[in-house]
Order: sequence, then C-alpha cells, then structure tokens
Amino acid sequence: MNTQETFKSATEAAQGADVQSIKAFMKAINALTEDSKNPVNFSYRGNNYCVDCYCSINGEYSYSVRIVDSIFSDSMNVYKITSKFLSMYTYSMMNQRTNYKMAMSDIKYTPTNEAV
Repeated sequence: MNTQETFKSATEAAQGADVQSIKAFMKAINALTEDSKNPVNFSYRGNNYCVDCYCSINGEYSYSVRIVDSIFSDSMNVYKITSKFLSMYTYSMMNQRTNYKMAMSDIKYTPTNEAV
C-alpha cells in the first residue's frame, strides 16, 4: 500500500469514528429527560459544555447548553440538532435574539458509563 492509499484509509477511518461519535452524542441527548441526573458533557474548541433537559410549558422536552464550571449561568436553548450542527439561540435583556451553531465535527464527546 502506498502513502496516498494509507492516508486515504486513515482519513476514512477517522471520518467513520467521527460519525460514530456524532451518533453517540445525538443518542445521548435524545435519551435525556427532565429527571436525568447527569447532563451530556462534551468539549468544543477547548471549552467544556453540558446539555441539560427541561420540560417546556407544552409538555415537550427542550434542551439547553451551558459552559461547565462557569461563574455565570449563561446558557443557550437548542432549537435544532443535525448531523452537521448543534444550533442554539438566546435572547438578551433587550429582546435581541442571538443564534450560534456548533459544528458537530468540532464536538468531542466521550460517552460515560454513568446512568442517565
């Protein structure tokens, strides 16, 4: 096997691992309930975050993302999860909406064996 073939197979293996990690991350979020004792922890560009679940007014589950161990309790609401992005929003005190997308390819998720 030449260098180019080796690089290609290594890249494909890494992409396969990324897909598995993204699937595991999305599955962990979908398994969250309001009664879950442990949020889903992950890192993104050097910061540690967690996803929490809460029950909205209409009885549906909603999710929020916050920085772990932050002095401030700022969080963003999740409005869409796809295989490419974790999309979030928040509103300022002046009712200004801010949107943010985290690329799933930059999220580092390591499943834990703790009960959810």
